[in-house]
Amino acid sequence: MSIPIPIGAILSAIRWLFSRLTKFLFMTTYRHSHELWAMRHQLGYRWDACGKYLEYSEHFATAIDSEPRSSKIAFRAVYEEIEKLTLVFEAESDIAVYQERIELINISQKPVIWTLTNIPYQNIWVSKESESIHFSWNSYSIKVIQLKLKNGKEVERYDSLRFSLVHNWILNSTWKYKWGHFWNLNEIMHAKRQLRMYWKYGFGKPEVTVYMPHHHEINEQGEVNQLVDYVIEQIRKIMTKDLIISLQFWFAIWSGLYVLDEKGLKWRRGSDSKEEKKLL
Repeated sequence: MSIPIPIGAILSAIRWLFSRLTKFLFMTTYRHSHELWAMRHQLGYRWDACGKYLEYSEHFATAIDSEPRSSKIAFRAVYEEIEKLTLVFEAESDIAVYQERIELINISQKPVIWTLTNIPYQNIWVSKESESIHFSWNSYSIKVIQLKLKNGKEVERYDSLRFSLVHNWILNSTWKYKWGHFWNLNEIMHAKRQLRMYWKYGFGKPEVTVYMPHHHEINEQGEVNQLVDYVIEQIRKIMTKDLIISLQFWFAIWSGLYVLDEKGLKWRRGSDSKEEKKLL
């Protein structure tokens, strides 16, 4: 009597084990890369001037953000505290204009945060008719209607410049959906590019190159140098292959000797030292 082999159960177990293994090996670095990206795009990371007495910082929500996808803008005073501020934030797309009136009081150097409830999050779609790419909105401006300082001075109404979005979050970023989340892998890709640059332009070359007048005399030393150059070139071709670059990166991370930061891979001197040395 033959015993049926539960192939479905075996495959499910293999998939489960593979998922657990990849999560153990990759998730920490994926999260760290994503956190570095998010840090540079969070509210308050960069402040822009809006006239003489006002600065603002913004975070525009995107389709890859977790719910609720809420855009936010923060304001703070420059030079003089602001008693009352009224303005309109205006976002414009190919087909519509979105406006939101904002009224604030008692603005100091401590940021005041406003959630933009009437501005849609950034999304992308392809038009069926023209087969062209469109975004929820492409540009924005800030129209200051009233700005009254604490010292009683009132500033004439003015408009900021219109700023166009470059949509780096989708057009110039590397994203991967894994374990129920979208992860930004820009820092991982940057570190891999640095590894490739090292093998192509740094390996086997002196830090300082001195060019000598060319001569046609060929001697034994020259033949040895040609052989060395050939060997180095073959090593470069191998070490710059995509698979080899990826293995170099992950083995460096898994070894615990290297860490990933916004500048690439860095060598960790020791477990008791917080100092790090830049690898590339």
